[in-house]
Amino acid sequence: MAAAADLMASSSHLVIPHLDGIPTEHRFHAGRRASIRLAQTLLEVDIADPTDWRRVRRDPTAYVEATLNRWIGLHGGRTIRRRFNLRLTLSELVDEYAEAAEQDPDGHRLYFILHPDSAAYVVAGPTLELLDREHGRLPATFYHVFTGALNKCLRIYDHRDAEDRVEMLREWAEGEEEQYEIADVAGSVPDCMKRKPLSLESLRRLGAEAGSCEAKAVIAAALELHRASERVKRPEVTDEMGEQLADCNPPLPGVLVVFVQNDSVEGQFDDESQSMMECTPEPNLVIPLNAFRP
Repeated sequence: MAAAADLMASSSHLVIPHLDGIPTEHRFHAGRRASIRLAQTLLEVDIADPTDWRRVRRDPTAYVEATLNRWIGLHGGRTIRRRFNLRLTLSELVDEYAEAAEQDPDGHRLYFILHPDSAAYVVAGPTLELLDREHGRLPATFYHVFTGALNKCLRIYDHRDAEDRVEMLREWAEGEEEQYEIADVAGSVPDCMKRKPLSLESLRRLGAEAGSCEAKAVIAAALELHRASERVKRPEVTDEMGEQLADCNPPLPGVLVVFVQNDSVEGQFDDESQSMMECTPEPNLVIPLNAFRP
């Protein structure tokens, strides 16, 4: 006996096509040759993770940035993020809004660009007092080494910037000084900071001779930071980069150094920060590279 299904007339129906294995989305990246090439290179040398490609929605620039952020995370990134709020991006232009900005006709040029999203906050006063008890010229020496090392990659805002701003305000108010209240930044700088810094050799010697364990640790950390900064060769600003940055504001500070909380240095920083974004700020660091010869 035939099954009931075999006795029923077949009805007209539509066959829905299957897309299994067929890409449902295609992306066109005009002028992204350099990013694509760098992404390929990172894959070839086993630095990039293929699974990131789908996560970044097949964007070559985002793929390179994800790879770089993972590499940073494996090489001290967690320690950096505890103290600094930095953003590293990849771009084919230093400043895309600059009149001089032009896409690279060869499709080889890329830039790694470092910007701070906020300034790290350092209260130097207690450390300077600790070192002053060991040697009268240690505070100025430590400060010089510490800020000099950080300045290799980040803009430091400290009493020197605050004093420059106060001097500018005095020039603007010339003849009408009594109508304005101008902060006494110089008066907030500790006396120990006005002494001549020692040489690095003297700093090493005093670090070994210091009677306080805390002072020894501070000096050792400053010397280690100095050694690390000496290994950094800051890329030169090319004429092309300089043209793009000609109309930019100064870089945003990556570190604010004060002597005590809410001192006049911090007050000048707060006032000046209101206008820091009126024009596009320069990056703290620009690293140019050729995507075909990284």
